[in-house]
Amino acid sequence: MTAHPFRAITRWSLLTLGLLLPLAVGAQAQESAGESALATTQVTFHFVQAPEVSAIGSLAADSEKDIWATAALEPVALHFDGSQWTKVPMAKASRVNKVAVLSPTNVWAVGLGPKGIHSQIQHYDGTKWTVVPSPHFKRGETLNSLKIISANSIFAVGSSNDLNGRIPLVEHFDGTAWSVVPVPHIAGELFDLAIISPSDIWAVGGGSNSVLTMHFDGNTWIQVPAPADNSGLFGVAALSTKDVWAVGAASVTGALIEHWDGTAWKIVPNPSAMGTLLTSISAISATDIWAAGCNQCGDAPGGLPPLIEHWDGTQWNINSAPVEDAGESANAVLTFPSRQIYIGGFAFATFGPSSVILQGAEGQ
Repeated sequence: MTAHPFRAITRWSLLTLGLLLPLAVGAQAQESAGESALATTQVTFHFVQAPEVSAIGSLAADSEKDIWATAALEPVALHFDGSQWTKVPMAKASRVNKVAVLSPTNVWAVGLGPKGIHSQIQHYDGTKWTVVPSPHFKRGETLNSLKIISANSIFAVGSSNDLNGRIPLVEHFDGTAWSVVPVPHIAGELFDLAIISPSDIWAVGGGSNSVLTMHFDGNTWIQVPAPADNSGLFGVAALSTKDVWAVGAASVTGALIEHWDGTAWKIVPNPSAMGTLLTSISAISATDIWAAGCNQCGDAPGGLPPLIEHWDGTQWNINSAPVEDAGESANAVLTFPSRQIYIGGFAFATFGPSSVILQGAEGQ
């Protein structure tokens, strides 16, 4: 895959811009999506009633009574207090890529500033969202995701631009200020990260015609080899040092799932069709993991539901999802120990993307 198609895939998956940046999806995806094997025990998902925003790009929470959903294409968030969803304005931005929640009075989000050139970091203090100063590069940069260790330790990942293209970017907040963390100077972009401990952190993305996986041992970031050419990884979840999962897309096979067993990354088979992709993953336990993405990943609606897959400890299965009108795609999945699952994304609508939140519960 050349640099241009890869960029189109990554922008589509993370920013719900597939309506504007077409991703070539073969007819096989349309034909076989409904033929893939379904999980033996299906979770029933239903549409959640919430205020309308352009598209849900991210979900995060510190409890089931404090859930945040950010809109990818406008500076607005949705907040769930356990009873209802309400719309909360954010600071002016061109895109909001990811949200992370430490407490009801300590919420963070990353994306792009109003001009769409430099990254932007926002903070919610329980009352309002404000922009927090952060490093910038002459040719611009973007932050795609962040994860919180504590109020004094937050990591964010993305990419900065140099003369030859994009290179990985990692930033850290120490409780006072954001700063750039040294990483290998290689071609690529990071899209998500997972934290096991302050000395055991993974970041994933896409490099030069291949997936990109990087690890932090508390002192140094290094690149770790991973299989899959012409591919990208967009989401990662970690259960332990020897149990890390990442999802994305491969240009030939469709949705891509890889697993780290403490020694090496390996591709794990999944039943999705060619032309599909997975954007997000969330783990409840080693035998209960959820991933979400799109069955229709281009700019043309096909009446398909979002792609939802479940790992039962033995294999990945496709879980059915409701579909209305022209269909939906997912950008985020959020799970809780109670086995509640939320899916965030958008529906194909006449005048642009329309936000969608799905909810389901295992055993119900």
